[in-house]
Amino acid sequence: MERQSEPAISILRRRAARAKPGEKLALVLDLDETALSNWDEEMQDDFSYIVKDWNDGVDKKQAPATAGTLRL
Repeated sequence: MERQSEPAISILRRRAARAKPGEKLALVLDLDETALSNWDEEMQDDFSYIVKDWNDGVDKKQAPATAGTLRL
């Protein structure tokens, strides 16, 4: 994600500069492992998907934002 942040920022800057007056711009992100890190939950279950553990992790609402996404 970190490596892709700079190219994405450049694209967004160019696109925003071309925006027409009043045009609404939006950015759509995938959340897990893009905008938010769920690495701790992944490691807890050795990268397998266990529904209860995954849902417990979501319910905690403590996934940190990735550094590259914060810059974006």
